[in-house]
Amino acid sequence: MSLRTVDFIIAGSMRCGTTSLYYELARHPEISMSRKKETDHFISDCPPQSYDAQFNKSKRIWGEASPNYSKFDIFPDVPQRIHKHSPNTKLIFLVRDPCDRIVSQYRHSLAMGNISNSESISIGSKAMTHMINTSKYFAQLSKFREYFDKNSLLVLKMEDYIDNRLATLDKMTNFIGASAHDWGDKPLAENSSHALMRYPNIIKNLRKNVMLQKLYNRIPHQWQTRAKNLVSHKSYSIKENQSAAIYRNELLNILRDDIIAFGNEYKIDVSGWLMGTQDDA
Repeated sequence: MSLRTVDFIIAGSMRCGTTSLYYELARHPEISMSRKKETDHFISDCPPQSYDAQFNKSKRIWGEASPNYSKFDIFPDVPQRIHKHSPNTKLIFLVRDPCDRIVSQYRHSLAMGNISNSESISIGSKAMTHMINTSKYFAQLSKFREYFDKNSLLVLKMEDYIDNRLATLDKMTNFIGASAHDWGDKPLAENSSHALMRYPNIIKNLRKNVMLQKLYNRIPHQWQTRAKNLVSHKSYSIKENQSAAIYRNELLNILRDDIIAFGNEYKIDVSGWLMGTQDDA
């Protein structure tokens, strides 16, 4: 039996700024973000005691950020599990141009060694189908709406977080019931594809080791950043002819109906997405 429920969850989407937001909110004096950035607690049936251990019990508000929660094609039971554990939790979703998000996910997977430069990601491939499903925001949110009402969801564009950072953070803290806060400068989040590509393969493999990750997560963030800078390569390359960017027009055709439905339902301006405006990931 869990001691208490989680107050809010940043449930997605992958490659939309969830890591930056995690570190931002962790600086608020009333908020305890989970010790591990991506707990992935609700992708399977895990003991609730392990979840409670992620949080500082002296803090009034508990939150976490796990973008895997909005990947319904591989984790279909997440909304149900969250609702069972924390039926009154608030859900935050960061989104961006869905085609750009796919390109960014491809580059991230390439940088982490999850796919190779020679691996095919053509339309219809397993990897591409998963990336497309993750970018179907209306479909993803519809799964959560089966258990949570619309007032429990806050949907924000990553572009607004970048361009109007302070106003966006104030909107989020108001949504989760936290007091006003002087945010100061934005903390660095070393999670970009460009940063990850500089890591040697041995470091990428260590990141996949569960026990080593637990030890790593206990290191203060500023020391994590310094360690990454010490081991990073100065250069990297991505074979752009293999990148998902070459499929942009096809991706837009596949995603168009979901984009329009998402914009209408959540009152999000998606006109730039429909024009195919490309954002460098």
